[in-house]
Amino acid sequence: MAIGAMNELLRSGVRVPDDISILGMDDSPIAQYSHPRLSTLSQPVHEMAVKTVEVLMALRDGKKLDGIDVQYQPELIIRETTRRLE
Repeated sequence: MAIGAMNELLRSGVRVPDDISILGMDDSPIAQYSHPRLSTLSQPVHEMAVKTVEVLMALRDGKKLDGIDVQYQPELIIRETTRRLE
């Protein structure tokens, strides 16, 4: 979605990142090959999947799971579609 929006903006004469910054989500492999290269927020998908399977297996085994609260730390990957504020 972010790359499509960026391409439309560029076609319309909007300069990325000079006029507008764009940030993608999930660090798709194509993000590093777009032009300009897309800044993105990467989530620990593998860790999330492992925890999901653990919870599902515990439920399957009849364990009570009260108050599950799992938080993950995303990683901000700055490339060329965002400008650093100094």
